[in-house]
Amino acid sequence: MFDELYRPRIPDLLLLPKMADYQYFFLYSLSCDANLGSEPVIQKQLSPDFCSLHYIHPRCVTHQLMGLRFMQRYQCGYNDTVNTTIAELQEVVVSELTWDFRVGDAYIQRVLMLVDTGAVHKVKHVWLKNILEAQNSDGSWDDLHPVINLGDGKVLALTSTLPKIKRPHADFHATAQAIWLLSMLPANSKHQEVSD
Repeated sequence: MFDELYRPRIPDLLLLPKMADYQYFFLYSLSCDANLGSEPVIQKQLSPDFCSLHYIHPRCVTHQLMGLRFMQRYQCGYNDTVNTTIAELQEVVVSELTWDFRVGDAYIQRVLMLVDTGAVHKVKHVWLKNILEAQNSDGSWDDLHPVINLGDGKVLALTSTLPKIKRPHADFHATAQAIWLLSMLPANSKHQEVSD
């Protein structure tokens, strides 16, 4: 997968296990498989309107953006459609970050995808500050936005989906995304300023 010329061989859609729509989109965008690309599950994800209930599904838009970025990287075609959809979805992500204050996995993923899709200039300093302040004492991140400290290390917290009572602890997915995001910022900041 690290070889840009590598294309995995994708079996017929009917032979694949049941997966989420974005997982099929990732398979397509990593393979550029023409047969899979013609499937409705892929075609509908080329539209900026695919994630119509994105506030209920907080990672829908960012997963769609990831698939579109893979399409760009692996040169799957649809260049005008991909570029237009990315630009429209960047605005959706900015809106989500403006209204959704819960700093967790989905929040980190939103900022990450703005940077990865070339919209670092749309990233507000406060979003990066919030991510850095949400870092756990061991250097990791999680999907907990604490509301009330319950003692004994537990918190009542909002997550990217439902509230939970839990002890903050490292979450691989959130931590990996935060590290990936932070690793991209120095390279991008030489060319573009993060917004205020």
